[in-house]
Amino acid sequence: MPKIQRTPPAATARSVSPKKLGSKAAEITSDCAGESNVSSRSKRPRVADSPDNLSSEETLSAEVAYGNSHLHPLDEHLLSTMRCEIESVIASQLQITLSAYFRDEFTDIKNSLSLFTELKESVDFMSRSFDEMRNEFESNKETIKQLRSENDGLKKCVSDLSERVNMLEQYSRQDNIEINGIPENKSENLLHTVLQLGKVVSHDIQEQDILSYTRIRKINSQSDRPRSVVVKLRSARVRDEILVSVTKFNKANPRDKLNSDHLGYGGTKMPVFVSEHLSSSNKAIHAETRKMAREKGYKYV
Repeated sequence: MPKIQRTPPAATARSVSPKKLGSKAAEITSDCAGESNVSSRSKRPRVADSPDNLSSEETLSAEVAYGNSHLHPLDEHLLSTMRCEIESVIASQLQITLSAYFRDEFTDIKNSLSLFTELKESVDFMSRSFDEMRNEFESNKETIKQLRSENDGLKKCVSDLSERVNMLEQYSRQDNIEINGIPENKSENLLHTVLQLGKVVSHDIQEQDILSYTRIRKINSQSDRPRSVVVKLRSARVRDEILVSVTKFNKANPRDKLNSDHLGYGGTKMPVFVSEHLSSSNKAIHAETRKMAREKGYKYV
């Protein structure tokens, strides 16, 4: 029986040079020719460490190692060329990838720097604005301080001037008397009324003692009381004599004090008051004094 040649598995394919392939083919031919004259014999038992008893993985590793150690120079050149091309492609692709990555990163960094620059400009602008506002505030503070000082001085000056004006106004009225409560009449004769007043209070008033007389406007235009009559006399002495005479008359006639009936006015009796012609400020002080005297129950003020 002819000897059967074992076929190697497909995974053990390896590159063999033409020279070796030729020698192998010759060996196979001679073996095949020689075997035709050999009688068959029983097979020898395989040794445990023979190649046929190795596992498939060990066989594959051994054959790959064998193939790598017996590569043809052309195969080595081809493998080197392929390795270079693969490395070139990997390097090129890596460069493209890194370029795109760093380009994106640099774009983000550039945008961040641009934003930081804008933020810095905004902060600088706000800082300048704050400095300007602070300087303006300090300037305004000094101006306000100066204005307050000037205002205090002006207030003092106005108060002093008001006091002087009041004194001058009162001095100009030192010869006047003010009569309140005389009924108004279009055909009234105030000169006759003043002369009649002198007769009632027992003080002889001459026409030459009276320099002028007139009614003055009301402080409160809504009041229904008649307007006051201001009489300018020849001197302050005449004024004082008339005031003393009126006071004596009212004390002598507590139930029938000076009124409109005494002066020749018919109808309802209206009380008539004769006093100094006070300035507006002094008149307000006099009114408050009389009000407080009534509240406190004072008899004499």
